[in-house]
Amino acid sequence: MAQAVPQTLPGAKREEAERHLLAAYSFMVQQRYWKALDSLEVALQNNTYLVDYYLMKGLILRRLGETAAAAEALSHYLEVRPAEHAPSRIFEALVEEVRFLEQALDGDVQGERFSIFRHTSERAFAFPGWAPFTPLGMGKMTAAGSLFFLADTEGNKTWIVREGGGFRPQILSSDRPVTVIPRNGGSFLVVGRSGDIGEASLDATGHLSGDVTPMGSLGTLVADAVSLSGNTFCVADWGERKLSFIDFPSLQVLWNWSPGTETLLQPFEPVALAGLGELLAIADRGRGRVLLLNTRARAVEAEIDGLETPRDIAWTPWGSLLILDERGDLYTWKSGTPPERLVRLEGAWTLDVLDGKPFVLHVSGKYLWEGKPFPPVNAGLFMLNLFTPSVTQGSDPEAILQGYVGFPAQEILRRQRTYTSAAWMGKQLQGNVRFLHRSAITPLVLLAPGKTLDHPGSAVLQDGGVLLPVLRRSGWDMGIVPTDIILDTGIPFSRDDLRRLLALALHNGIRIHLWAPSQIPSRFLARLMLLTGGRLLVSETLDTIVTPDPFVLEMRFPLPVDAFPSGYPSGSMLSVFVDSGEHILRDWFPFWPSGLRSAENPQE
Repeated sequence: MAQAVPQTLPGAKREEAERHLLAAYSFMVQQRYWKALDSLEVALQNNTYLVDYYLMKGLILRRLGETAAAAEALSHYLEVRPAEHAPSRIFEALVEEVRFLEQALDGDVQGERFSIFRHTSERAFAFPGWAPFTPLGMGKMTAAGSLFFLADTEGNKTWIVREGGGFRPQILSSDRPVTVIPRNGGSFLVVGRSGDIGEASLDATGHLSGDVTPMGSLGTLVADAVSLSGNTFCVADWGERKLSFIDFPSLQVLWNWSPGTETLLQPFEPVALAGLGELLAIADRGRGRVLLLNTRARAVEAEIDGLETPRDIAWTPWGSLLILDERGDLYTWKSGTPPERLVRLEGAWTLDVLDGKPFVLHVSGKYLWEGKPFPPVNAGLFMLNLFTPSVTQGSDPEAILQGYVGFPAQEILRRQRTYTSAAWMGKQLQGNVRFLHRSAITPLVLLAPGKTLDHPGSAVLQDGGVLLPVLRRSGWDMGIVPTDIILDTGIPFSRDDLRRLLALALHNGIRIHLWAPSQIPSRFLARLMLLTGGRLLVSETLDTIVTPDPFVLEMRFPLPVDAFPSGYPSGSMLSVFVDSGEHILRDWFPFWPSGLRSAENPQE
């Protein structure tokens, strides 16, 4: 009878494993995350007992948007070391982050709040004394990029201004303009009350390139209009009590729609439109409701009742629909809940949202209300990503870290005094924080299969599942993190792909813009765009994207001179908190001074 051969555990090459662990840390410091993961795998092959592998892997995967995989890696770590405080907190944050990302894509994150402030229009838009803003009868206010288009219907002109000034107001004459449909590259359509469509544009300096160029007339009584893609826009036909979906540039009617439930006493009266991908919100003043129309299925998905006389509507990044009624009451609505009244704004006339901030214009044009958004409290927890740590030498050493901030949290940090603190080696550290300009780089353009584009930095993306390999080849794994990604709406994305992309963008301060020359984006892509501060690009050509300058945080902490961290991430974890007074942002990074000194020239 053969005797059983006892199994021997594999030997550990500790020095070799530690060398590759150090290389992984060096690559992580440089934001070369794929190289860091490669080095970690080699470290594990040399020492299968290297439990710190799972901790570092979790931290790196989170930075690549792989939140669920990061949580799984941390769970393996905690199976071996369940009592460690910082890894337990990281794991809890990752589990909560997975839930948050699902809710964000569905527009189901609760707790969005606003503080409303009133300004005079002259102050808000910096109108010069020689050109006071005196509209005769307002149409719609439309926000696009950093600009506002104010349609003075009865005054036969459109005012083009910028919130906060710094831009000379432009005045464009046309017959009874009702609204403007922004495109990109500075061009826009002016829609008149009688259905006249004209095109105009601004040059690179923000000045009008000429007068309105007539394109044709729809022959309808227009209440509002909104773009769905580059070749399709929708018009609310107040006279015929219907919606018309229009091809651009032919201006041919593609199809018409009406709910079919109107009565003589309560007719369908569409007065305002707001698009969110394929989902179109319609303010029906005749029935005192807002309808949500799926423009692909051409069917109503939801009906928001009890609004009396809605006048204007706009979507927020968190999936709320803002509704302004004739009395000046401003409501917010989320799926599954009744409309909630926020405030009454006497004389309020028209509404739009720019970079997450609602703006409401008075009927006289004299006042502008601005809403300061406060994202849901738990949302800010996931929007700080530490990178590029370094250490100063001398008798008073300091730890220096930079941090990306997710778009929804940026507005809060810009307007409020911010504090930072940290915990390291069992000690509490009080630090200083400042904002640093982050130079935008040429956007990475991701194209749908079969498309080509003569644009630097463009690549074909077969589907969302191969996003990370494409990003690695784009230069990220050399430490070049994109500030902007332009996404072709024809690229197929699964639910997991979208969650990964949203996490990656929020963690790395990346703005996701949607290029929709012909295909209407999904509502999920549209929410992702809004949550990351991106723009909807609808022209066939890709021109300059006008967005606020990105920034990063720099945090400095005095280091205790009697602290001697181990050579492993678990023994050197730095927990950082950024407190804006309204939200706390947090993140963790192994702070290993000796490893940082070796991080300057890691070996490939």
